[in-house]
Amino acid sequence: MTWTLQNISNYGTSTPAVARTAVQGKDIVQFLGGTDVQKAQAIEALFALQKRLIRCVSIHEGIDALVRKAGEDLKSGKLNFQPDDRVVRPPSIPDLEGVAESFLQGAKLAISAATRLTEPFYGEHFGHKLNKLEAWAEKKFGQEHAYVGFAKGWQPWVKEILALRDAIDHPRKGPGGTLHIQNFTVEFRPNEAALLAPMWWLEGSPRIFIADSMAHIIEGVIRLQEDLLGSMFHVRKQFPFAVLEEIPPDKRDPQCPIRLRVGLNAEMTKKLSEADDRP
Repeated sequence: MTWTLQNISNYGTSTPAVARTAVQGKDIVQFLGGTDVQKAQAIEALFALQKRLIRCVSIHEGIDALVRKAGEDLKSGKLNFQPDDRVVRPPSIPDLEGVAESFLQGAKLAISAATRLTEPFYGEHFGHKLNKLEAWAEKKFGQEHAYVGFAKGWQPWVKEILALRDAIDHPRKGPGGTLHIQNFTVEFRPNEAALLAPMWWLEGSPRIFIADSMAHIIEGVIRLQEDLLGSMFHVRKQFPFAVLEEIPPDKRDPQCPIRLRVGLNAEMTKKLSEADDRP
């Protein structure tokens, strides 16, 4: 099969959303049992996830850059708020609500794309509905299966993220029913005025800095896909001596910071080491 490589964004392999999806996954997929067509379709699914995530990364980086600039301006004195100021003009992110809503929609689509790895090998795809993935896997493989554990473990986090988007699409009264989005604000304290970065929160829940929350969501979607791929590797690996290894953060290549790689189990590693030691 011939692969056509085309530059579709300004993000390269140094971006974790690129390195830890298609780049990392295409090597792991080769160790899964299945046809060449199934493996090619799995890699295509990883590229589709990468595209969704890059959109989220772009939005996050734009907001994070403005937050950092505001902090630098405050330190340098370009922004100076006094408790007796009659008019206070904090910085602002234009159309923050629209940008935040776009991010959450992209995150929802990315979560759905992250679980599409099941489709090439099993003909089933459940999108963000991990409860349906759990029910399918339990019926097909049994309640102790790796896919069941994956679905159960990730359901609370996925529900938490989808609740943010659902509060936009279907707002309602009561706790968790409305998503509040707040731009930069100035909080006056006894001896100072503090600049607060943009935040969002569900009705009745603590306020969260938007930039930090977005970074958490992006990392979460990447981990979701990695855990599913890891479960599939455990179930479908073709070579019994192969194991999935995690590269420590300080050992990852900054130019391509993949987290997972295929290695040899301890028994095979020992045999190879003993063979090398022979005269």
